Amino acid sequence: MKEAATYILGTAGHVDHGKTTLIRALTGIETDRLPEEKARGLSIDLGFAHLTLPSGRVAGIVDVPGHERFLKNMLAGVGGFDVVMLVIDAVESVMPQTREHMEILSQLGIKAGVVALTKSDLVDPDFLELAREEITDYLKGTFLEGAPIVPVSGTTGAGLKDLVAALDGVLDRVPPRPSTGPCYLPIDRVFIKTGFGTVITGSLWSGRLAKGDAIRVQPEGLEARVRGVQVHGRQVDAARAGQRVAVNLGGVDAERVRRGQVLSPAAALTPSKRLDARVEVLDKAPHPLRNRSRIRLYMGTEEALGKVVLLEADQIEAGGEGLVQFVLEAPVVARRGDRFVVRNSTAEYTVGGGTFLEVAAESHHRKDDRVLEILRQKGEGQADNLVRAFLLQDAHKPRTVAEVGDVLKVDRPTAEAMLEDLEDRGEVVTLSEGRLVLLASSFGEMEARVRALFASLEEKAPWKSGWKPDEVAKLLVERPSKSTQEILTGMVERGVLKSERGLLSSAGHVPRLQADQENVRDRVLAEVRKNEFTPPGWDDLKVGHGLDNRMWRVLSEYLVDSGEVTFISKDIWFLTGTLDEARRRVVEFIRRNGAITPAQARDVLGTSRKYVIPLLEHFDATHVTKRDGDNRVLFGGRG
Repeated sequence: MKEAATYILGTAGHVDHGKTTLIRALTGIETDRLPEEKARGLSIDLGFAHLTLPSGRVAGIVDVPGHERFLKNMLAGVGGFDVVMLVIDAVESVMPQTREHMEILSQLGIKAGVVALTKSDLVDPDFLELAREEITDYLKGTFLEGAPIVPVSGTTGAGLKDLVAALDGVLDRVPPRPSTGPCYLPIDRVFIKTGFGTVITGSLWSGRLAKGDAIRVQPEGLEARVRGVQVHGRQVDAARAGQRVAVNLGGVDAERVRRGQVLSPAAALTPSKRLDARVEVLDKAPHPLRNRSRIRLYMGTEEALGKVVLLEADQIEAGGEGLVQFVLEAPVVARRGDRFVVRNSTAEYTVGGGTFLEVAAESHHRKDDRVLEILRQKGEGQADNLVRAFLLQDAHKPRTVAEVGDVLKVDRPTAEAMLEDLEDRGEVVTLSEGRLVLLASSFGEMEARVRALFASLEEKAPWKSGWKPDEVAKLLVERPSKSTQEILTGMVERGVLKSERGLLSSAGHVPRLQADQENVRDRVLAEVRKNEFTPPGWDDLKVGHGLDNRMWRVLSEYLVDSGEVTFISKDIWFLTGTLDEARRRVVEFIRRNGAITPAQARDVLGTSRKYVIPLLEHFDATHVTKRDGDNRVLFGGRG
């Protein structure tokens, strides 16, 4: 059986416009639970109810206080709204708290709702029509422009069926919250229930929460276990996103739990005092938002004090927007993309609101172009932009596909598919057979530096076959790392460089000697070939041919790097062709005779013990032969 879609419906509106009365008329539930509320006939804190709509959808209702003195409590409830019921008294029409609540709802990104025109039984039809026209004009340009305006009476019940139908119709256009991903439940109420212990309530913003789940109370990181879950007073095995939930927590004292905390899995959230954001200042804000202003930040059910650092300008005027970093007095938890509200430090007025771009941010320098570009990419919100922003953070450090998946909250195949698409569009470069990824622009910058470096190296030392990767890394960057080596490997994969015998060079590089160096090389090799299996000492060649230090260095590097000469020990070397011939003769002898002794190898090669022992040990080390007592046989019995 398919589960009914669930939503959070919230009220908003001026004090004494009939929100609580209307909820009671719709649901039969009294949301004013505090003695003071009942005594004064005034909502002070959040109230909760639920309503099953004709479509079968279920709305958990959050009733917020309307009085400006309790705006803090109102802010603790509105963050989780999917749809709003703006309650306006037909007699008084639009009032100051109507306007402030609408500003807050807009800042929090609420997109849908209806208007309940209450106390309609107290006015005549002409006055009611005037009120409707005034409200219609007021709502122009807001998210409620064109929303249904339904006259109702919480006292007589008039219009309630029309209101319920209007709510159901609005929800046709509101997608349910995702039940996949980590549980995210901002706490709005905490109490102790006899026989159960600590109980919290809240609106489940995303994911599922089940009996037996291990959970953390963040940002304090308190470990707890879910002992029981209720939805609308009914015990359930699990709750899902879009439901009002009561959770019985085990393993944590109620004294340590408060409104503003969040229930989430252990690794889902990172507490932080620094959050990057894009802020939108209200058109009617009485003052500009200035750099380092003290503010109150409202996110989820949390209220936090701190200051705001403006990253682009020295102040943001009313109606303007900009990139900022909030630096708070205590750690909080939030999610990238979540909305928030900003008020001044004394909570006298609402400054504006916006969207979190990074919720565990590092300290930034103001007006840093690189930082601003990263945040702009994050502000775009789309997956491609999040990838770009992530790769920009340390532009020359390749990232793994797994890291990209973590940022996007997707599995590896999905991350790979997205990166393949970006690579096809020329925006990223993948390395190590697709395991690593780098921005194409960053790879291009590094490629230009690598090409320039090798052009310089090969111009100064054209005789060299190449350079060791660690030498190249040190010449390329001030502090080379594993990432530097990975990029060099990527240069080889993409044909920018070539790697031969462990040495790097440009793809088209061919080592070459000048004419006088060629003559010396030919003379030296001609002498060596006269006694191929008994080569002279390496340094003796320099002395014997009267070579100066530079000529000998050039010739040595050329012969060794090019592979014409192979050292089989610290002091013993052979022409590589001679070494190949020695291997052929030894293998051929063993195949004919089954084994070879050092004395037999000496005779086969016409050399001395000084050379034959190192040669045989070299063949052992390279798996041509293996030792069998005093004999050598073919490695692995190859025949």
